[in-house]
Amino acid sequence: MTKYESFRKGGTKDDPIVPGKPEESYLITVLTATTKIRMPPMDTGDALKKEEIAVLEQWIKEGGKLDTALTPKSDLPKELRIRWVPPAPKAVYTAPIEVTSLAFTPDNAKVVVAGNHELTVWDVAGAKLEKPH
Repeated sequence: MTKYESFRKGGTKDDPIVPGKPEESYLITVLTATTKIRMPPMDTGDALKKEEIAVLEQWIKEGGKLDTALTPKSDLPKELRIRWVPPAPKAVYTAPIEVTSLAFTPDNAKVVVAGNHELTVWDVAGAKLEKPH
């Protein structure tokens, strides 16, 4: 489902939304289901949060329209990568943050650190490293 055109065409259930009527839209039915029809499937992922579903419901209430800058054949993941601006990491944390992974860039100039549901990139190219005592 990478193009609006193919999303609106649907699969076995035809168009998954009824513009203006989220309560009649198959998309909302599968996102809120508690049975095996739920999407994402129960055995492969967590259900969407109520807040996320509410955004989709509002979009459907407003007609389920595509942004005017896009065409039905636009590559939506590519467009999201271009338009989405991630939130800035906090300048100060109130408690230590668990680092779940880290990796250096191939040129060893930066280190990418994962933790607290975010990635931070640190420029280490000119950093002085202290020897352990």
